[in-house]
Amino acid sequence: MTAPEKEGVSWGGETRWRLVILGAVVLGLAVAGLKMAELWGGFHLEILYPWILIPILVAHAGALWISRILWQNSLLLVTSWRLENRQAFVQVGMLLVAKYVPGKVWGLLSRGLHARQFGISTTQATTASVLEQMAFLLSSLLAIVLGLFHDRPSWAGMGVFGAVVMMVSCPLAVRYLGLTPRLRGAWREGLCHLCSSAFLGLCLLSLGIWILASAVLFCVLFGIGADISTSLALTTLAAVPAAMLSGLFFFFVPGGIGIREGVLVFFLQPVVGLQAAIMASMLFRILDTVRDVAIGLWTMNQLRQG
Repeated sequence: MTAPEKEGVSWGGETRWRLVILGAVVLGLAVAGLKMAELWGGFHLEILYPWILIPILVAHAGALWISRILWQNSLLLVTSWRLENRQAFVQVGMLLVAKYVPGKVWGLLSRGLHARQFGISTTQATTASVLEQMAFLLSSLLAIVLGLFHDRPSWAGMGVFGAVVMMVSCPLAVRYLGLTPRLRGAWREGLCHLCSSAFLGLCLLSLGIWILASAVLFCVLFGIGADISTSLALTTLAAVPAAMLSGLFFFFVPGGIGIREGVLVFFLQPVVGLQAAIMASMLFRILDTVRDVAIGLWTMNQLRQG
């Protein structure tokens, strides 16, 4: 497959400065919110274990690495084309940066246009993005179920068992019940993709990303002195995907700022208390924004180089 001639897209210094300014605004809002919470609540933020930043960075790097593999496999499922690692990272970076632009669709559009440089049509890129986001959605629901019902193992077990049965039975239903011939075009192709073992692999990769993201929040809580327990670990596993999904539903809120933090506080407060929940949610936002700005600047530099 030969790549067509590249389409010109400007990613100059002005765009980089806009990203830095946007990141600074988000960071400023997070820090201001943290300071106001300190004043109103009469407490002071103290990082008891600064070295916890090391496992946090490792977890972030691992989540980015899996995100790259997830996007490559999503494209591979649709196009039989394996995107080169660097370009896959670039398209992951596009998605991370564009989530701060109101509308929530700009990341999908921008990497769809970028994929055309490699002979991947916009339709194929969109289909792969839909599969990727569906995997994120299903794995997030599974993570939330596991986290919410950690004190009721029977319900958690039933949820996991039901999810596995659905994933396994879907290809069998398509194959043996004759559902595929009744569908045409994109519907038939979409059903075949969703009911494949490859899509199950996408869901497992997505679940790995949620686990690493919840590990970041868990490390933040440990760093500020929260009591560590299995209950806290499972609560963070439910809180992070629930917060991320809540932020996505508010289309015109950049990065879901405020919405995400409120959901995190809602989940964490019963386990660690209001003070630790507020501090952890703000620090989690700050770490995420620093990561996104750093990846965004790298992505823009790669796009300029071609």
